[in-house]
Amino acid sequence: MQHDVRLYPISDAGMLHVAQHLREVDRREIAAGSRREPLEAILHSAASSAEAFEARTHAGRPLCVGGVGLISAERLAGSPWMLATDELQRHPLTLMRMSHAWVADIRRRYASLLNFVHAENEVSVAWLRRLGFEVGPAVPHGPSGALFHPFTMEGEARV
Repeated sequence: MQHDVRLYPISDAGMLHVAQHLREVDRREIAAGSRREPLEAILHSAASSAEAFEARTHAGRPLCVGGVGLISAERLAGSPWMLATDELQRHPLTLMRMSHAWVADIRRRYASLLNFVHAENEVSVAWLRRLGFEVGPAVPHGPSGALFHPFTMEGEARV
């Protein structure tokens, strides 16, 4: 079966497109969590990632960028992240299928996965739960002290 969305290595063009067409909820999350501009936040996240990707339509239009940063090499802890355009919502089944496959893949290389999601980002909180992440109670996080939910998942790698 042909997929309408595929994963590719992250590109400058993909990062720029996503930054320019970022979902408003992701824009607010970036502002609350880092006070960076969207492109700056995406470039920083990509540069901090052990691996990064972009998802594109069959026509080549980037829908999201994401990756996993290495928090601790000693503990094999990774920090998954993703930022998206509004168009990503037009591909919900493909997104879920690809997300499950990507999370299963990174779990093999990390002992634990953890990050934070803005408490106002209800769509992402629900998506993380469907992927199997444990989403904790919201806590103050980032320079503004906005509420963010920690999300975690045990990996399969052994330290």
